[in-house]
Amino acid sequence: MYIDHRFRFYIGNSMSAKIFHMLAFIFLLTGCASTSADQSDPFESFNRSMFAVNQGLDKVVLKPTAQVYSVLPQPIKMGVGNVLSNLSLPVTFFNETMQGEASSAGSTLLRFSINSTVGLAGIFDVATGLGIKHSREDFGQTLGVYGVGSGPYIFLPILGPGNPRDLLGRAGDAVINPVYWAGSNDDEDDIRLGVTLISGIHARENALELLEELENTSVDYYATVRSLYIQNRESEIKNGTTDIDALPEIDDLDDF
Repeated sequence: MYIDHRFRFYIGNSMSAKIFHMLAFIFLLTGCASTSADQSDPFESFNRSMFAVNQGLDKVVLKPTAQVYSVLPQPIKMGVGNVLSNLSLPVTFFNETMQGEASSAGSTLLRFSINSTVGLAGIFDVATGLGIKHSREDFGQTLGVYGVGSGPYIFLPILGPGNPRDLLGRAGDAVINPVYWAGSNDDEDDIRLGVTLISGIHARENALELLEELENTSVDYYATVRSLYIQNRESEIKNGTTDIDALPEIDDLDDF
């Protein structure tokens, strides 16, 4: 079971602070060391145990819920996906700006403005019809662009695959996301929880066929997920300019 990148953004105030400080400590210990091409996995025994726990939770809770969600009319699911995608754009804009990608940042800002207004709070993806493409950047990628090493591969319960750099990046992205600042003190946690649950279910539904195929065709499912995650993150950090050929469309895998 893996968690969507939008899912990771919607962390409550207290949890964000605790996770940030914990990950900052881990980051100082291991994050500055570059990970070589051998896909370093020094915590493999622990990671495999957590992977098995997540698989169990997925089969009992998330996958059945996603299968129920899948029967909803496609326009409803599309609207949900559009809203969630729109909510992630401020994070992308911030990170594109930090990476010096002025043109992409401008397009992202324009896309967010159009879909938030004409698209009725992002329900309708008007911007794509106007030729304004969707892009995705996160703080983990920004750290990578500035030369921060990934550190060792880590698989954590609920959070899924990652490394010290990307885990720290997720905590930073959570604070940037508008949902973090939504609502008053009385209802902000309810808003975040609702968005988190919807995001996780929606992402899992999108990945139903992909993950089932990967599991059924992999000799070692854990190793396959690890390899695809590491390669995909390398490609994202370099904006698709890596030597990796024919990477599968694994946004939903990376997103979980």
